[in-house]
Order: sequence, then structure tokens, then C-alpha cells
Amino acid sequence: MSRVPDLEQTELVEGYDFVNDRINASDDNGHGTHVAGTVAQSTNNNYGVAGIAYEAKIMPLKVLSEAEVGQYPISPKPFALQQITALILLI
Repeated sequence: MSRVPDLEQTELVEGYDFVNDRINASDDNGHGTHVAGTVAQSTNNNYGVAGIAYEAKIMPLKVLSEAEVGQYPISPKPFALQQITALILLI
């Protein structure tokens, strides 16, 4: 997920990039950022619109490569379930 202006106030919970085996789950094509915005965009910031759950926390979990391909079966659920979070976002 990319930190666009309307997500600056949204709280991120540490996620994971299962494709590159690292903590930083950056968004290669913008889809995850778009979905995160729809769900959890900040409100009362004079920018854009409010997300449907604007106080939600986002945990970015990357399971597809830049080409939107998964190289092997990945199950981020055990990782996410170990965390206490309000929303799991697969990017």
C-alpha cells in the first residue's frame, strides 16, 4: 500500500510482503492502495471522500508480484491471525 494523501491519517499495522520476503509490503500497481482508500480513507481532512470504515486499521499483505502473479501457494491468514487488527488488506 502506498501512503497517498487521503491515507496519511489512517493507522497502519505492520504487514508483510510474502512475494519478496520482507516487511515492507509496497503496492506495485496501485490496486491495494485503491482498495485501502475505499475502505479506510481519512475523514474531515478537506481532501477526497471518507472511507466506509475511516477509523479502521490497515495491515498490508502482499501476495502477488508486480505482474499480479503468485509463484507458489501463500496463506497470509496465519500471519494475520497472529496480529490483532481490524482489517486485513491483500495487495
